[in-house]
Amino acid sequence: MLKLTYCLGLRSGETTRLLVEDIDLNNDLLYINETKFHKSRLVTANAPVMKMLKLYLDWRKSIVKENHFVNNHLFLDKRGNGVPQHELQQAFRLICTKANIVRKDGKNVRLHDLRHSFATHRLVKWYKEGADVQTLLPVLSTYLGHSHLEDTSIYLSMTHELLDKANIRFKTYVES
Repeated sequence: MLKLTYCLGLRSGETTRLLVEDIDLNNDLLYINETKFHKSRLVTANAPVMKMLKLYLDWRKSIVKENHFVNNHLFLDKRGNGVPQHELQQAFRLICTKANIVRKDGKNVRLHDLRHSFATHRLVKWYKEGADVQTLLPVLSTYLGHSHLEDTSIYLSMTHELLDKANIRFKTYVES
């Protein structure tokens, strides 16, 4: 659940509300319904994520059959119910505590930080590839399910790596 949340930049509630029928293995898509802003969107996934989902769905099918579960949530708890959002958040905090993962600003690590990391890592990747980041920001905004580009800017904190890439690009622009 955590890997999927990070790899696709999902909100925790979007992850916990996923249903089996929201996964389109043939087209490498996930249908994200019941979002924060009550909109639906399609999210593309790369081959490793889809392979992980396929393996999970195969395992899930055997567990559902063995235990006679009827719930259609993608992720189930021990009783066959959908995993509640707060349980996913608690599990994440516990993992971070045991792994001594802390935020640099001293605040508590939050599950939503995975979404923030996804957006920041995507931006760094585009800079490294020499992509036109300004053109791609609206694509990232739509992918994340934001109504306005300004909503996406919250996630795009400057990392040292990102700042270095932006400075190199700016220097190249000025010198040309």
